[in-house]
Amino acid sequence: MAAPVVTAEVVLDAIKARLDLIVGGANYNTNPSKAIGAPRGPIAEGVGEQLYLEHVECATNYEAAAAPHAERATYHIWCVSTDTVDGQRRALRLARDVQKAVRSGFPAIEAAGATHGVALDGYARDPQAEERAGATVYSFRLTADWVVDLTA
Repeated sequence: MAAPVVTAEVVLDAIKARLDLIVGGANYNTNPSKAIGAPRGPIAEGVGEQLYLEHVECATNYEAAAAPHAERATYHIWCVSTDTVDGQRRALRLARDVQKAVRSGFPAIEAAGATHGVALDGYARDPQAEERAGATVYSFRLTADWVVDLTA
């Protein structure tokens, strides 16, 4: 019997595909570079805007005794600008592009496996990430829900 598909990984790929639309996309205001993971260290000045995507956790709800169980994955998306003069404006534009790309792609993310819903929270400045990166950073929290049967 084959191992079950890791839904969190498939959904991560679907979110990444939505963010890929921003890079070089004609209908977006920014053209960031992209990375998987979090901004963990200093980013060189003049690099432009950057997007980071990271899977943070999965939580399974075992309240019901029998399978299947509800599972929720949490992802973080960081919008980073290293521009010393106009960094906040550029990061805000990138945040708006992320909202547009992800929200318009909820059906695609659901089709990838988040069959019980996707939610993209609001965004806010992330002082800890800004301190590490030396740049302007806004972060989002995205959750995706599905049902899993871990007994099979």
